[in-house]
Amino acid sequence: MSLRTRMAKTATRLIGKYGDEQKFITIVSTPGATEFDQPTLTPTPVGVSAVVAGVSKWEVSETILTTDLKVLVSGEVALFDVGGLMKIDDVNHTIIARSKVLAAGVASMVKYFVRAG
Repeated sequence: MSLRTRMAKTATRLIGKYGDEQKFITIVSTPGATEFDQPTLTPTPVGVSAVVAGVSKWEVSETILTTDLKVLVSGEVALFDVGGLMKIDDVNHTIIARSKVLAAGVASMVKYFVRAG
């Protein structure tokens, strides 16, 4: 097992042990019955373990405000798009930015920045 794989598995184990379960809302497109029917969009909640914290002063920028939240998710979880929704304590938050935390070129964690609303 390579160092990169071990670091990703360690992040997954620690977030699973100490993190909270958050609900990410993803949009799933279902094609129409025929080529003339429009596809339907179905929101599907996906539960993942994550650590939620406030934004540090070094992360504040034109996009990220001090009132936003930072959500750390394991790198093994599928990436969620900017503009997607995340439920934290039954309140919808919009993903405004994301960045991978790389360990030797492999994402051991993904850091999402979310805003209420």
